Amino acid sequence: MRLSLEGVNHKFLQGGLVTLVADKLSKAGWSWGWVSAVDSEGQMIWIVDAHRDNGKRFVVRSDEMLTAFLELERIAHELAVSALLGDEMGL
Repeated sequence: MRLSLEGVNHKFLQGGLVTLVADKLSKAGWSWGWVSAVDSEGQMIWIVDAHRDNGKRFVVRSDEMLTAFLELERIAHELAVSALLGDEMGL
């Protein structure tokens, strides 16, 4: 079965995925925030950060908001797996 995105509002889809990732980060104990800005070349960028009360903080810059949130989700997941395995990733 193939999923067709024809006729789907991509901004709506992206917003829904960002919401899912943000909810997952919150449930995992992360506080997060985001801001859009214009870089020195006039391009819009997204800056997303997540932090915990244990001093861990991550900041991601991307051309797309969804990409930035997905990168934060990946980092948070790797950190959680590392903690479960007893490894200290040095993140």
